[in-house]
Amino acid sequence: MKRSLFIAVAAASALAITACSPQLENPSSKTKESAEVSTTAAAPSSEATSSATTEPAADTAISFTDSVVREKAADSNMTAIFGTLTNNTDAEVVITGFSTDLGQARYEIHEVVNGQMQMRPTPITLAPGESFELAAGGDHFMIMDFAGEVPAGAEVVVTLELADGSMVELEPAPVRAMPAGGESYGADGELAGHDHAGHDHANHN
Repeated sequence: MKRSLFIAVAAASALAITACSPQLENPSSKTKESAEVSTTAAAPSSEATSSATTEPAADTAISFTDSVVREKAADSNMTAIFGTLTNNTDAEVVITGFSTDLGQARYEIHEVVNGQMQMRPTPITLAPGESFELAAGGDHFMIMDFAGEVPAGAEVVVTLELADGSMVELEPAPVRAMPAGGESYGADGELAGHDHAGHDHANHN
């Protein structure tokens, strides 16, 4: 009887020791907790990678530096765009026209000859790496028949129309107050000494 009681007590003690031993904790539970910590720690890195891959790339085929749009009051029907266009590609670029995000208007490429503003008779051709200056008193982009105000501090996005039918959107050009460049205009803003017959002045959208 005493021997049976001793065996029962010893078995119970061994069972208690086994249950409290840290070496025999559930390994699957520990593995699960480690995996959760690892996943949480890796989450910021995953988000950073996703953000980097969705960053839009800028189109630098043609750059437009020192760009500026002359401010225009609502009671005027025209304004001009200046700056330097640079062909950053390894192929020739031929600019036949342009439009802007101002919407419906008459968009023309002009030149100034002997103080008289007139439509440029040929497209602007840029060899690879070549630059072309649009300047007050010289060649420039003209926006005509536009009734709205173009206030200083605003921005205008110019889109170039190329001879191959493609279009290139340029970086926004700031609008600033600036004096006229010495070009001469006729009545109602028409080109001085220039016959519009034979030219297509269809509105651009």
